[in-house]
Amino acid sequence: MLGELRSMAIAIPGSKGCFSFLQHALCPGAARIKITREVRDQLLDFLWLSEDVCNRPTHLAEVVPTPPSYVGTIDASKAGMGGVWFPPGPAVPLSIHPHKKNSLQEPCLWRAPFPKEIQQAIVSSSNPLGDIPNSDLELCGTIAHDNILASTAPVSHLTTCNLSDNTPAVAWRTKGSTTTTGPAAYLLQVSSLHQRHFRYKPELHHIPGVANTMADDCSRLWKLNDSQLVAYFNINYPQKKIVENAPPAARDALRADFLLAQKTVAAGVVPSRDKEAQRAWDIWCSFCSSINANPDVSNMVDPVTLLQAFGLRRRDERISPSGDPNRARLVEDAIRLVCQKFPSLGSKDPRLDETGKQDFCMRRMFSAWKKEDSPPYRVEPVPMIILLRAAELAAAGNSARDEAIIDCIWMAFYFLLRSGEYANASGEAKHTFRLEDVEYKIGHEHIFNVHLASVAQLLAATFISLTFTDQKNGIKGEKLSHVSNGQPFACPVHAITRRITHLNPTIDMVRTSQFLLCYRIMHQSTT
Repeated sequence: MLGELRSMAIAIPGSKGCFSFLQHALCPGAARIKITREVRDQLLDFLWLSEDVCNRPTHLAEVVPTPPSYVGTIDASKAGMGGVWFPPGPAVPLSIHPHKKNSLQEPCLWRAPFPKEIQQAIVSSSNPLGDIPNSDLELCGTIAHDNILASTAPVSHLTTCNLSDNTPAVAWRTKGSTTTTGPAAYLLQVSSLHQRHFRYKPELHHIPGVANTMADDCSRLWKLNDSQLVAYFNINYPQKKIVENAPPAARDALRADFLLAQKTVAAGVVPSRDKEAQRAWDIWCSFCSSINANPDVSNMVDPVTLLQAFGLRRRDERISPSGDPNRARLVEDAIRLVCQKFPSLGSKDPRLDETGKQDFCMRRMFSAWKKEDSPPYRVEPVPMIILLRAAELAAAGNSARDEAIIDCIWMAFYFLLRSGEYANASGEAKHTFRLEDVEYKIGHEHIFNVHLASVAQLLAATFISLTFTDQKNGIKGEKLSHVSNGQPFACPVHAITRRITHLNPTIDMVRTSQFLLCYRIMHQSTT
């Protein structure tokens, strides 16, 4: 019987989700079939559908999907559910989308919070005894998402595309049934009856969670009221009209260019700086939400006043990330990071006046705070007596490793200045000096290829330069030079020369990208 019903369900709108209880009752191998209230209800639903076939003609568009007129994303979290629907693109033919005059003209955001009793019953790591799995909430969200669209714009005889990052919900909606008899079975039946009532063809597909950020924000940013949420979306997800107006054949390439440009802008700073900017923006949004203000101040008459209030609370620890009072430079940097968000989206920097300079009141406020701050703590250089003693111990140890360490210490002392900043560097912040970065000078003669120079030439050198391939300020290829000071150990020229001559027996086999901090053990180089 199930096979017969499933073969007919393809052409009967509203029947796809009416199988879960029947599958459970008619499982293979069952000695008896128990007709429960739920099974009886689904059988009665099929009886009603069969009797209504002649009274309700089925349009081909309800059975056969066409290119989707509407595309949207949905997400559900513990706090609530929400999503986004996008309007039809100009490339959708009139034959596929007959309601263009009454269709959505702008993206539609929606969200709905879950009651506290629902939130307290959700299964999680902190509540393993809960009885509502998150997948049920996601399935509920997909139905609510369809209902939002059907209540906002005509959807009859249209195909809609709904994207969810929850795999079980996508599988249940696609198959139309579930192996359980819990809430998911009822929800699938509701979704089918909803489709029949509004006469549309819903399609549900999976989207990776990392790409579902818009729906995630709708379901989770409850600290923002509705107007603040719209402002947040306008800033973080601006809709580019230029893409819609471009010829259909050029849109994909144009979207790819926009994405590449955004990635290039993001790569202009190190990840830690980008993370700091995002944290400053999140704090700004929380501050605006606490006073019912719009985070988008680009259209405010006097946004400087709001920025000053934000700076005051950041300085006196009320909204400080660390919970401690902030110095003037930290507050100024936080406000700068917030205001730089607006120019990146095409808006005016709210700190600047008509002449393009920072607002007078802002400058005076920062100046007053700097006068109040105590002198900054500065890292003192390592006393020379300690370095000299370390050099003596390294020489007495007669170890290649110790000699390499003391030579690197002298290189850091003369070339890196505040060498403590580089001691724990990692990732993109780590750039080690190599053989190709070294340049010698003997009188007026320059030696650029040090791996080709003889030991006699290296020992006769009195001038040395190191090339900084990269720096925190973004300047590449800058050189720093030193002359020999005549000291046997505490000399920048002698320290680097010792590193190169140490590798000299195998110098012809060493690549110019060889690190200077390497040393040899039994004819093998190590670091």
